[in-house]
Amino acid sequence: MRYGENREIESFGTGVLGFNYLRRRALSDSSARAATPILRRDAAKVQGDITQKIEPQINTLYNDVRGFPTSGLTGAMTIRSDLQSLATTVNDATADIKSTSSLDTPSGTTISADIQSLMPTSLVTLTHVGAEAPAWEDIQGGPALILSDLRSLKTALDNFANALISNEPLLLQAKALAIKTQIDGGLDIAIAPYSV
Repeated sequence: MRYGENREIESFGTGVLGFNYLRRRALSDSSARAATPILRRDAAKVQGDITQKIEPQINTLYNDVRGFPTSGLTGAMTIRSDLQSLATTVNDATADIKSTSSLDTPSGTTISADIQSLMPTSLVTLTHVGAEAPAWEDIQGGPALILSDLRSLKTALDNFANALISNEPLLLQAKALAIKTQIDGGLDIAIAPYSV
């Protein structure tokens, strides 16, 4: 209790006014604690986002895309769900990158390598999505829906890459930029057939 608070309490007495004063003080103190910033995430959290969340979702998307169009409408809905979930996970990972202080060279190198290891599966998956455009035309509204999901994923991945570039050590920023170029190239291949 700070100096002078005792007098304020005494002036309100022990009745309802005194109780209300103490309640307001307690709420004020708890609000201040709740407004304390969240602890900054570290590089290990970002690595976990990539290897434990993003990578499994990319593998799931790959398998579901490879099963389409044989999987029909159910498969199409599953692919849409995969794309939306992946975009959400990437957005969460972007928030973690932004909450991490600048990466050191070993962490930055590891994170870049983790992302680079996802490129082959990601690019093959996106190429298949683009090639499957005729099958999406057989689903009412299909091309517009998949186009919307792909654009949302592109926005999420661009934000992720930009956050990574700004947090990487200077010597690794060119590598992160090259990864962004690869991702954008793959997404452009997937998006192009649905944009006509």
